[in-house]
Amino acid sequence: MAIEFVYFDVGQVFVSFDEGLKTLFAKYHVPKKLQQEVVNLLFKYTDKLCLNMSHLSDIKELLQTKFGKIFDPLFDNDFDFVNITVDNWQAISPMHQFAEKVSKKYQIGLLSNAYSGMIDRGLELGKIPRLPYASIVDSSVVQLIKPDKKIYELAVVQAGAPKESILFIDDMQRNIESAQEYGLQTFLFDYKQSSSQIDQLAQMLDID
Repeated sequence: MAIEFVYFDVGQVFVSFDEGLKTLFAKYHVPKKLQQEVVNLLFKYTDKLCLNMSHLSDIKELLQTKFGKIFDPLFDNDFDFVNITVDNWQAISPMHQFAEKVSKKYQIGLLSNAYSGMIDRGLELGKIPRLPYASIVDSSVVQLIKPDKKIYELAVVQAGAPKESILFIDDMQRNIESAQEYGLQTFLFDYKQSSSQIDQLAQMLDID
């Protein structure tokens, strides 16, 4: 079926998360030998955070308990995990430019697992391109996360288009597989090969 609607993921599609974490580690002087442990801890709780079932204050306490005084500053009033990470996201500019072209031919939307406030902050700063999104499916708002097929059901309803006519662009294989099983058209995006990947997408969407 011809494509009528395009959903974009946010992380590793419109932005790279890596710089935000580097800034967090630098600000709190986290030794390199502990950085992967911190990433693993965040990953362990990311589903709950993206579902808004756990709060960043819980993560602060876990970090402080596990890593001791290194993370004592996390209890300072000025600490804002969302802002410090989003403010330092690195925009994937070629995809921003491509999405603008897509928006002139198709309805578009965002479909992302995100901590509460991240998408709003990303849009405010232009880290996520400010485009006329017909639908924004933010996991922390709808309390559903990829790869749960229920989030795709909701995305289809909000798009107002047949699921077979929706293209979903994401960077994670498990999300792509579940979306395919549900009936969406999909594209697995690797931002490290953005030029060739965007060429393929342009061909799929018939965009010059």
